[in-house]
Amino acid sequence: MWWGVVHNALWVVGLAVGLAALSMASYQARLERVGLRQKLNEQGFQLPIAIGVLLFCLGLCFSGRSWWEQAIWGLLAAFFTVLAVQIWRR
Repeated sequence: MWWGVVHNALWVVGLAVGLAALSMASYQARLERVGLRQKLNEQGFQLPIAIGVLLFCLGLCFSGRSWWEQAIWGLLAAFFTVLAVQIWRR
C-alpha cells in the first residue's frame, strides 16, 4: 500500500514541479514582454522542467503494470536524467 503512495506521489510531484516552472516562466515572460519560448530557453526554467518530467516518468515507470510499459517509462526517465545533468553542467 505505501509503495503505491510513494510512486504515485512521484508523478504528482513531478507534474507539479513542471507546471510550476511553466507558470513562472509565463508570468516572467509577460512581465518582461518577451515570448514564452524565449523564457523557456533559459537554464533557470529548463532544469526544473526536466526534473519535473524525470519525476513524472519515474512515477509512471514504478506504477507500470507490464514490462514494456515500465521499459518505455524507464528509458524516458534515463533520457531526462541525462538531459537534466547536461543542463545543470552548463
